[in-house]
Amino acid sequence: MKVVKVEKRPFRVEMLSNGKILAGEKSRLQFQQSGVIEKMMVSNGSLVSKGQLIASLNSEYQQVALQQAQYQVQKAEEILNRLVLEFGGNDRDTNSVKPRLLRDLKIRAGYYDAIANLKLAQLNYDKTILLAPFSGIIADLTLHRFNHVSQGEAICTLLSTHNRLAEAYLLETELRAVAINQPARIILGTLEPKTYQGYVSTVNPIINEEGLAKVQVQVNQPDLALVEGMSVQVIFDSFIPNQVVVPKRAIVDRSGKKIIFTYSAGRAKWNEVKILYENSEEMAVEGIAPEDQIIVEGQLNLAPDAAVELAE
Repeated sequence: MKVVKVEKRPFRVEMLSNGKILAGEKSRLQFQQSGVIEKMMVSNGSLVSKGQLIASLNSEYQQVALQQAQYQVQKAEEILNRLVLEFGGNDRDTNSVKPRLLRDLKIRAGYYDAIANLKLAQLNYDKTILLAPFSGIIADLTLHRFNHVSQGEAICTLLSTHNRLAEAYLLETELRAVAINQPARIILGTLEPKTYQGYVSTVNPIINEEGLAKVQVQVNQPDLALVEGMSVQVIFDSFIPNQVVVPKRAIVDRSGKKIIFTYSAGRAKWNEVKILYENSEEMAVEGIAPEDQIIVEGQLNLAPDAAVELAE
């Protein structure tokens, strides 16, 4: 026989719901102008870092326009320098004239217009380059090198890998037992299940027509096994204080009665108990006392007050 000591402590109540995995950050990547794709640096499943090049368009016209704008700035700077000298300033030193005069000279030299045109040319060139806005994994890639892409047309989806959510639905009667930051567990798979820890991040304050409310759980340490859209089980944990807690395997069913055998002075004592709460591993009961020693192995065929020997 094997015994364990009864504990009085908070009891973990589990609420189980089916859910789906979502990426915490998700973006459909698109160019801000049309053109022909010149470089495609990724494929479906590629892992990318923030700022990494995803793709680029043919940019011959944009590069020429940018170069012309740079020349115009240089030309305006030369004109400005000559004007500064004419008005008593020093060569290549715009600080040698008063600020108000310098502003007027820049206008006469076309300097402000040249700078604005340079910024516009740079913006147009930047629109031919598509960079990852955050680190993640590429999915739903639809276009490839040499394909024509329209302005605003999505070429792929970027899903974050470091930020995963499990979205589940709870009955309105269960919702009162859930709170922000409450612990939760996410179970992936059934044959060889893997458990992830998390916490409640959002609770949608609307009950749908089916009487369900949407709850999102932030996964603490996600990995690449958690794929967008994957089905999981979500277990929400809440705790009831001051409960007498026993392992499930200690309970014996005798003629519809729930029995726990306690050990005392070499004998097994029969105790009928009432089950208050249960989860996947334990039960909270009435009918035995904290610190009692209960038999958890070899008790299935015991008779009341039977003599027993404890295992070494």
